[in-house]
Formats: sequence, structure tokens, C-alpha cells
Amino acid sequence: MLYLFLLLQVLAPQQSAHSNSSKGMPAHYAAVSVPPIQSKSSSQVELQVASTALQAAAASMQETATIMRAPKESQSTPPAVWATLAAAILALLSSLNSTRISRKTAREVADLSTKTSREVADLSSQTARDTAGIAAQTAKELKKEDYKHDFYKKLIQKRLDAWTEAESLLPFISAQISVGDEESILFGYFENGDLFDEILDKINSCMVLSVWLGKDYANYVEKFHQKLYAIRVKCQIAGELLENNSPAIDDELLIQAGRDNYEETTALLHGYIKILGQQITVLHDMDSFFEQLSLLGGHTKVVDREYL
Repeated sequence: MLYLFLLLQVLAPQQSAHSNSSKGMPAHYAAVSVPPIQSKSSSQVELQVASTALQAAAASMQETATIMRAPKESQSTPPAVWATLAAAILALLSSLNSTRISRKTAREVADLSTKTSREVADLSSQTARDTAGIAAQTAKELKKEDYKHDFYKKLIQKRLDAWTEAESLLPFISAQISVGDEESILFGYFENGDLFDEILDKINSCMVLSVWLGKDYANYVEKFHQKLYAIRVKCQIAGELLENNSPAIDDELLIQAGRDNYEETTALLHGYIKILGQQITVLHDMDSFFEQLSLLGGHTKVVDREYL
């Protein structure tokens, strides 16, 4: 309705001039100006575009009116006038349609931008929550790993201390002496009963280290102890006891036993050194340690029949 009203405002002076010309009356045309129109249903942008288009149409009408003032013209409107008017109307409609499309596009872009911003905000919030959850879980796992690491460090230190104590036995079981006119070579703990019992006590104390050094060490130390204890039984003096109520040892028999068992005791020494070398390479291996620990059983001083 606004557009039709504006169009009538332009065409009204044209119709008046045409009527006056047909009656022989002079027609005076001035530049057409568009009066301000108040409309609550149209935006200022639409009014500005419409005003511009109407001014262009008015200029065309003014040019047409000049042509119509010529006395030689007939009273009918020339085709050029109608063509100019049609072009102005089409230009107006095109401008209004472009404005409508632009406004619609702007609204759609704004809505899309708002929706995108909301989705981005939701995604950022979800990402922040997920990140916080992952960080908390990671911190918990790291704390658990730190505790496990500290616990393993203490176990490894215990195993290293046990290995050091087991190594300290080597000087006592490896020292050798020569005795008698034949200068026979035998291990020093065969020299007398006191030294022999001392070695038995040291080997026996090393057996408790098997908790930290594993089943293989425990089995070997037990084997070593049983062999020496079997030799002691063969060298005991019947009816004679020591202060600890253990049977006394005949030193001469013990020295002879040292000569007779030299090769076997040498093999036991070499085996002990070998088992220590194997243990030092796996002291840090907690999985192997726990597996070995589960295989440990009770150890006694019962002498194997093969040594009797």
C-alpha cells in the first residue's frame, strides 16, 4: 500500500498537467519531492530506497511533461512516457525486492551465527569437563604409580642388601690352606672344628636371605649347607659334646674329609659364585621376584641321604 501511495503521489501532477494541456491551459512543472510518510510497518531502509526510486521516476516524469507541453502534440500520452514510467516502476520493485532479500539473508546469517556460537560454547564446555575428568584420572593414576614406584624401590633396596650379605660369605668359603707333610690343599674351614661350625652358622644365616634372593638361591644354599653338615656328622666324636651340646669334631678326621671332598666343595663354591652373579642381574625385576617368592617353601637342616 505504501508503494502504491508513493506512485500516486508522482503520477498525480502528471495527470493534472495532461488535463490542463488539453484545455489550452499552461502547465508548470517543478521538481517533484517526496513528502515524508510515517509508517510503522516499514523500515527506514525501505523508505530511503523507495524515495530514491521515486525521485528518479519524478525526474523522468518532469522530462515527459516538458514534451507534453508542446502545442503540436496530440492529447494522447506518447509511448516513450509509458516506457519510462514502466522502467521506473520495475526499478522500484527490484530495489524493494533486493532490500527484502538482503534483510532475510541478514536474519538467517544472524540466526546461524547465534546457533553456531551456542554450539561452540556447548562444545567448549563439554571439552573442558572431559579435560578436567581426564586430568583428575591421570593424576590419580600417576599417584598410584608413584606409590608403586616407591614401594618397588624399597623392595629392590632390601634385595640389594641381602645380596651384599650373601656376597660377604665368599671370603670364608673360598680361603684355602695346605696342611701336612704332603702339603695337601683344602679349604680353610676344614682346619678345625671351630672354623667348620662357624662356616655352617654363616651358611645357615644366609638361608633367611632366600626371601629376598629367590627360590634358586634358597635351594643352592640349602644344598651347600646339607653337604657340609653331612661331613660334620661323619667327623663327630662319639660321646663328646661341646658347650652348645653339639657333638665335638675330630680335627684329624675333618682335615682328611677336606682332602677327600676338595673337588666337590670346590664345585659348590663355584656354583655359589654363579648363583650370586645370576641374582645381581635380576634384582630389579619385580615380576620375577614375586614369582620366585610364591614358589618358596620351608627349608630345614635335614640332611639328604646322598650325603650320609
